[in-house]
Amino acid sequence: MPEVKLMIKTAQLMALILVANVAVTLAQIKVSASELPNDMPVVYVDPQQAFGAEGTTFTVSVKIFNLTNSFYPTDSKWETGEPLPPPGTLFNYSLGNMYGFDIVFSWDPAVLEYVDRSVMTPVEEFPEGVLHAPIVEMQDEVDSLAGNYSLSQSSWPPVISFNCPNDNATIFTITFRVKEERTGSLHLESVELMLDPLLAIQQGVPDIIPHRTVDGEFSRVRTTRIISMNVGALIGTQWHNPLIAGEDAIVSVFVFNEGEIANSYNLSLYDGDTLLVWWKGESLGRHKSRVHDYTLKTNLLGRGIHRVTAELSVLHYETIIVDLFTGNFTLIYGPLLSISKTPTEIEQNETMTLSAESSFHQDPSSFISTYTWLLYEPEAEIPAYEFKGVTVTHRFSKNGTWTAVLTVEDNWGITLDPLRTATAPYRKEIQINVGLVSIPDPILTQEQVTAIIVFILMAIATIVGYTLGKWRR
Repeated sequence: MPEVKLMIKTAQLMALILVANVAVTLAQIKVSASELPNDMPVVYVDPQQAFGAEGTTFTVSVKIFNLTNSFYPTDSKWETGEPLPPPGTLFNYSLGNMYGFDIVFSWDPAVLEYVDRSVMTPVEEFPEGVLHAPIVEMQDEVDSLAGNYSLSQSSWPPVISFNCPNDNATIFTITFRVKEERTGSLHLESVELMLDPLLAIQQGVPDIIPHRTVDGEFSRVRTTRIISMNVGALIGTQWHNPLIAGEDAIVSVFVFNEGEIANSYNLSLYDGDTLLVWWKGESLGRHKSRVHDYTLKTNLLGRGIHRVTAELSVLHYETIIVDLFTGNFTLIYGPLLSISKTPTEIEQNETMTLSAESSFHQDPSSFISTYTWLLYEPEAEIPAYEFKGVTVTHRFSKNGTWTAVLTVEDNWGITLDPLRTATAPYRKEIQINVGLVSIPDPILTQEQVTAIIVFILMAIATIVGYTLGKWRR
């Protein structure tokens, strides 16, 4: 049976395909003729078990098996969806000689998105297809929202009818994109196979062909998958995003094998379209896990949003499954803090205003949202005062060297973290020298000096006169 080729663009995935030396299909279980019932024609979905990762595409076929130029006599009328009734003589059904068909095929539109279809008629154009030319197309409609496809065609008399004894033929193929990884039915809602009308008249038999139908199913692949991915600055056990210029971005990809067999896989990391690293030929046993870490040097990157994509390609039986996981990180520059003092010098019990109005965030997408001030008295280890705001005014009651510490927080919630060295620009410290109060020297006028001297001389003269008078007595 022909297989649907999966087109993969990455060189890494192609390398895995070459090493595996297998045909790449997007189905795990395909139906072979030997597995189908051969007592009557069968219309079936191939593959019956289809799967794919979210965002990828896959193709299934609706095929017919074992149309023969033979008849089946019975005493009971054949009912749609039922096996052939016991043999008899009242009815005589043709088990082949198909001249047309009417099929309604459906899927879950919440799980799968319709992409494309191809009708394989006539056999003169598609040797693996059905019906002979010329073809009359009665219906060929897709309802993507409802999730169904209606196809009805017939050959135009007097061309020969179509048979495929002990073999299969493709009626149509249909391609889907995976929207969500969960189980969804690939259902043959209704199938009618029309007999060659001339043969029906000549043989006096019903104009329908008894048949069985076999549905398909889309399901999530249980194999090695990317379970999670962290991107950011890793400080201890804490992840930080955005990153500050100078910090390295750590990319950590958690891979787990959900399946029952060991898998070989490749894992690639991209920054945008740039390949960062390729882990080639890794293997993981059943129910085992592994973490792949990579350090991305941000000094080579520009600020802004960076998208990191992890692409895992795993060989699962004869199938390449591609799993994608995307994470973003933002690279910013920190703030530039500036503190002004007004006045620039003070003495004990005088007032000074501290202002951070000249401070700004160096990143255009960021801004300073909170200003916190701590004032330490001379030789103190614990702050005596705390203030909020761009500016603060305080009366300094003690002389000596005070310490003022400004800490800011930005709109990302980033502030000083002693364990995160890149946050150092979010803090600024200055010293304030408060001097002792000085006692000014007295300043006297010349008249005041003369008066004082005269006063002193007169006092001396009075004392001397008093003393001499007393001595004479």
